[in-house]
Amino acid sequence: MFLLRTKCGCLSVSSVIFSGMSPGMLKFIGTLRSALLIERLNKVIDELVKEKDEEKERMNGVIEGLAAENKTMRNRIETIESMLKVMAQGGQSSCYG
Repeated sequence: MFLLRTKCGCLSVSSVIFSGMSPGMLKFIGTLRSALLIERLNKVIDELVKEKDEEKERMNGVIEGLAAENKTMRNRIETIESMLKVMAQGGQSSCYG
């Protein structure tokens, strides 16, 4: 019979449960536990990737909004500069005229 013992030599709860199992069955159970752990970790990773993708989309929207605002402000500046040039030219011609 295959017995599992802790480092101190005492039987652990899991060793009592699994004591009647063959080493092959114990290996299978260990593999199954590993597979379940990997599956849980994959779900966590998928959720993190999903959150990052959503955050990336949100940030792209913010960047697009800022770029549009920047373009609008540049257009306003160009308009104001044009108006100032016209006013300055008009003022110069009347002063020298």
